[in-house]
Amino acid sequence: MISIELPYLPPAEYSRNARVHWTKLHKAKDRVYEDIAILLAEAGFRREYIYIKAHVTMRFYLPDKRQRDADNLITRSKPVLDGLVRAELIVDDNLKTIGAPLYQFEDRPRNPGTLIIVE
Repeated sequence: MISIELPYLPPAEYSRNARVHWTKLHKAKDRVYEDIAILLAEAGFRREYIYIKAHVTMRFYLPDKRQRDADNLITRSKPVLDGLVRAELIVDDNLKTIGAPLYQFEDRPRNPGTLIIVE
């Protein structure tokens, strides 16, 4: 099992409601990719495909009590899954490899984040 935590929620640019220029979308995606690679390196992970089949859980730590739609946060997590593939932790993020990821939501005032667990 490998567990890492991004110190932010997935990028808002990936929300279905976002209307952003492709360059902003690209920058947001690259930031997530880089952060995942750094966190995995700090956790001692070496670039190699560990998981041919995996189960992915994402726990979103919400910074406040504001009402949010779960489907928007789930949509925003696309670059996170792609980052796991790019970092060579999992072979692919398709249904055959990871199935349907499990998404959890928890309030954590003033300390948002995204915990990613790959088993």
